[in-house]
Amino acid sequence: MKVTADRVSSESALSREDLVVHPLSATEWRVSNSRLSPEDAFSLLGFIEKKGDYFEAMQLGRGFEWFSFTRLEDAITHFLEIDRSDCAPDDYVLSWMPSFA
Repeated sequence: MKVTADRVSSESALSREDLVVHPLSATEWRVSNSRLSPEDAFSLLGFIEKKGDYFEAMQLGRGFEWFSFTRLEDAITHFLEIDRSDCAPDDYVLSWMPSFA
C-alpha cells in the first residue's frame, strides 16, 4: 500500500457519502474514505465487527481505539467524527508491518 494523501484539512470534513463500508463477512465491515484511492493506506479508517448485541468499531490512527455502539449506523457515523487534520499520512503507517515495496 502507498501513502500519498496530503494532510486532511478540517474544512473538508467527511460526509456519510464519502464513507465506503465494505462487508468482509456477515458480521465484519471495513470503513474507508472514498475521496482517496483504495491503494492509499490513509484511506482506511477502521473496521466494525458485530459482537453479540453491539457493534465494535476499531478506529485506526496513531494506534488503535475501540468504541461500542448498539446500532451499525451509529458505528459507521463514528468514523465521520475522526479528526485527522493535525496528522500526516505517515502517522498512520503501521511501522511493524512488513514493507512490500
